[in-house]
Amino acid sequence: MNIHYLPVLIPILFLMIWLEWQHNKEEHPDTFRFESTVLNICCGIIERVFDLYIYIGIYFLFNFLQSYFGLFELAQYRWWQWLLCFVGVDFLVYWYHRGGHVINFLWASHVTHHQCEEFNLSVAFRNSVLPNIFRAIWLSSLAILGFPAEMIIISLTVSGLWQFCLHTTVIDKLGPLEYILSTPSSHRVHHGQNEQYLDKNFGGFFIIWDRLFGTYAPEIEPVKYGITNGFDSVSPVKAYFHVWKDLFLMHQKAKTFSEKINIWFGTPADFYTSYKNELPKKQTPIIVPPSPAIIYGITVLLIIATALTMGVMACHEFMSNLQLFLAASAIIIFAIAICAMAERKRFFAIFSD
Repeated sequence: MNIHYLPVLIPILFLMIWLEWQHNKEEHPDTFRFESTVLNICCGIIERVFDLYIYIGIYFLFNFLQSYFGLFELAQYRWWQWLLCFVGVDFLVYWYHRGGHVINFLWASHVTHHQCEEFNLSVAFRNSVLPNIFRAIWLSSLAILGFPAEMIIISLTVSGLWQFCLHTTVIDKLGPLEYILSTPSSHRVHHGQNEQYLDKNFGGFFIIWDRLFGTYAPEIEPVKYGITNGFDSVSPVKAYFHVWKDLFLMHQKAKTFSEKINIWFGTPADFYTSYKNELPKKQTPIIVPPSPAIIYGITVLLIIATALTMGVMACHEFMSNLQLFLAASAIIIFAIAICAMAERKRFFAIFSD
């Protein structure tokens, strides 16, 4: 199965980001910040490259489970099977997403998506790699029920494209649709660090799960985006691993087995309250506005990196394992280097504090 048909959609997604920026740049310029937008795009590039391997593995996992352990025969691809699969994917994604906010090791892999203190379509690109693996394990139950791998992956992709469109401030509330679907308004709430917005609105395509299970909150007051303990870096390495680093550090200091278990399976709120005084203090970096030359230069490099990523995604089936590994590694290093330039640091400094 050729699961990497997304290259044709990438230019459309970037066009939508550009149109949003054009719409906002005069009246709402604070919805985009250059450095964080660079990090968003580079995280998206890195995720796409890793997904060349991950989604192939996910396909074979789902196919194996459906073929050998499937409880029902659901491979006729009838419309009602597609509908059941899509609803099933969305229901399981709701619970996985909810777990990603209240279980520390899942939050460590999901936090990357919530770090940005601006809210725009490029934020949808800012994801880590591990959630795709953890989520696939959770969705394996659908393959065991009998749903084919293609059906699960396509349902997940359609839901993902819908969720991309939710990351915007341009669209206001959508009336009656707010009761059924996840909308930009409900998703803005989800990205808020306001007290009343924390751990709300986990729905991917449907918001009905949040209404049924008590995690819904309407958008009432202006949303303050980002995470409560802050993140201000342009390093994808730090974006991916800063919470993992905190968890490992406290795990080493824990004195009892129950404390170690709680570090990994407790809630982020309890963790950062309990260990606030033991974790290293985060230093606020001095933000120097980028010069026009830096902006234009990095923009060109992002275009090149995106084009290379699209090329590898489109042609990976014609590449040897070694060629694919070398191309993927080069693109990842290139993306990290672009972020280092955006932060005006030496390349290796982006790996350190």
